[in-house]
Amino acid sequence: MLLIGDYEVDVDFEAELKEFTWGRPRWKDDKLIACSPFRNETNPSFAVTYSKGGIFIDSGGDGEWRSGGFIKLLSWLRNETTEETREYLLEKYFIIGFRDTDE
Repeated sequence: MLLIGDYEVDVDFEAELKEFTWGRPRWKDDKLIACSPFRNETNPSFAVTYSKGGIFIDSGGDGEWRSGGFIKLLSWLRNETTEETREYLLEKYFIIGFRDTDE
């Protein structure tokens, strides 16, 4: 589950992550372990844990990209703002449906 605003959303973290190319990925039941998408490396030091809401940790990284939430990661991978990523996830996974109230 991922909390997006006031909504708990059952995101398929693995399916979302499989849309991207990863260096030396190891897909486990509850996590992805791979080379960091934020820098060049040859040994995996990056992990995304699904049961913890898709949080990521980059043990070889530093600063802002050492760790974070799934929306932050996915927005970076999709090259879009975090707000655009929130809207994407709500439209795709929210059961009742997400409508942009500004339209």
